Amino acid sequence: MKQILVISDVHGSAENLEHLLKKEKYSDIIFCGDGIKEVMESSILSSAKRFFVRGNTDKYLYDNIEFNLTCGIYNRLFFITHGNEFGVKDGNERLLMFSKENYIDVAIFGHTHYPLYIEENGIILFNPGSLSSGSYGMIDCNKPEFVFYHKRL
Repeated sequence: MKQILVISDVHGSAENLEHLLKKEKYSDIIFCGDGIKEVMESSILSSAKRFFVRGNTDKYLYDNIEFNLTCGIYNRLFFITHGNEFGVKDGNERLLMFSKENYIDVAIFGHTHYPLYIEENGIILFNPGSLSSGSYGMIDCNKPEFVFYHKRL
């Protein structure tokens, strides 16, 4: 099973996080920031690969965790960010341009609290929405073409 659980913007909703971690089956987890304390103290499966970044509200916590992360996941190049540094509340152009310039296949971000899936020029931008309002994402990586889902608690 190659299923990535994608969460962002927990904002103190440890109860939502724990409910989600019991509800879904996942092999990997991506966290896009804002609620790093709750995520680090949660009951994430010990076998899950973890890809975490900090958000703007996490800036003084867990300074060993970066604000941006570029990594290979299942033969795709991912860029994980909270999104505030790319001005995503004002549009996706800067994040898309960065992804294009750096040969990113999938850019995962949060910050806006709104679920989003866009594919442009072969680059996928995916925002799971805010877990504090019950929104999260899943990526099914079991086939050559990844399938992206938005879900609600």
